[in-house]
Amino acid sequence: MARSHKVTFQKSGITIDVAEDEYILEEAEDAGLRLPYDCRSGTCTTCIQKCLEGEIDQDMAFAIGNEELEQGLRLICIGSPLSDVVLDASTVPEPHYFAPSIRQLPRSGFGSYRPSSRRFSHRM
Repeated sequence: MARSHKVTFQKSGITIDVAEDEYILEEAEDAGLRLPYDCRSGTCTTCIQKCLEGEIDQDMAFAIGNEELEQGLRLICIGSPLSDVVLDASTVPEPHYFAPSIRQLPRSGFGSYRPSSRRFSHRM
């Protein structure tokens, strides 16, 4: 059985128990917290949170780099606590640091694509 750690959401004052083999976002949702998320796979930054104390596993965090990790930013959709953790749950960095999530992209770029009716052939 995996060890469990306390994860505290500083702005709300809520603390939950999360096992090392569980994701913080899922356990927070089970506890009734509503936090932002989109991909649930570490490929966007919608769920990013500032980690004020403790250590969170980020092996699957594909959407953030070393600079963001050094700033204490963590993706909680794929983050598992490795110690007791304190998150500043409402602190989100400036959006220009990250690629937009699908929900942030303009709609005009999607749905307006129409495949060409031209047939292409290679002539030798």
